[in-house]
Amino acid sequence: GLGVVAADLDEDGDVDFSGVYGTYTGVEKWTFDAYWLWLRDARSLKDTSGAAFPEWIESIAGVDDYKATNIHTAGLRGAGTAGAFDFEAEAAYQLGSAGQAGYLFKPVRYGDEDAEYDAWTAHATVGYTFSVAWKPRLQSDYCYFGGEDNRDVSFREWLDALFNPFYRGSSVSFNRLFSDACVHNILDGTDVSNLHAFSVGAAVSPTEKVEVTLDISYLMADKAFEMPAAPLLGFLSEPNSRDLGVEVCLAAAYQYTNDIYFVAGWDHLFLGKGLEQGQFMQAYGFDFNGGSDDDDADYFFFEMGLSF
Repeated sequence: GLGVVAADLDEDGDVDFSGVYGTYTGVEKWTFDAYWLWLRDARSLKDTSGAAFPEWIESIAGVDDYKATNIHTAGLRGAGTAGAFDFEAEAAYQLGSAGQAGYLFKPVRYGDEDAEYDAWTAHATVGYTFSVAWKPRLQSDYCYFGGEDNRDVSFREWLDALFNPFYRGSSVSFNRLFSDACVHNILDGTDVSNLHAFSVGAAVSPTEKVEVTLDISYLMADKAFEMPAAPLLGFLSEPNSRDLGVEVCLAAAYQYTNDIYFVAGWDHLFLGKGLEQGQFMQAYGFDFNGGSDDDDADYFFFEMGLSF
């Protein structure tokens, strides 16, 4: 199959999303996908709005001149079965200009209009289903969203930022675009990046309509935030631990009818040192999480779905 999505690209000020997605099913029990997605964000960005002379100085310095953000994401995916095994693997590379991201980083007065996307994502799953009562299934899973954290600076860069009003720098992690996939219940609101997640799990079906699952995941930051030893002294820093912790999820699903299902579950996060200290992971790596307490976290959930 071949799908195309497109949006109006006529004028600046728009946020446009387009792409091409192709699927090949010529191999029995296997599906192969390839795609290219393009997000264009042309909303106006301005660090300052002044008289002609300051604007002329900015033009000479090469600052406050943001181009439209263009995020290109190209990926491959394959999924299928071989006997009692099932497999899925996907990888994608993201590149392009990141003015909207660079605008958020203002060490002095100006954001980084030269910021760029240059990150990978990957996901792989292997499962095995036993042909016995309750159909027990074992699964292992790995998920990765490339991260970047350039907030730590050398002494020279610190002096530059202190006295140079045109100093710029940014950190751009993988942008998950409009994904609705939640990697883990406690940390991920579909916008977490800068992450490695290693998981193992098991599932059983006591009846045809009931499935009980248990998943255990180890979470780790891709790039650790370097915490300054003192306020405003960024060159004196130590990297936080990358260890985010271990998350355990127990859930049960009930397929009431072909159109209605119920899911209930409990997650417990055994907090790691990296979350206790804090990392930039939320909002595609722009927001700080953790860094305030060393208590574990619990998450209880209930969901009902209706298809029609």
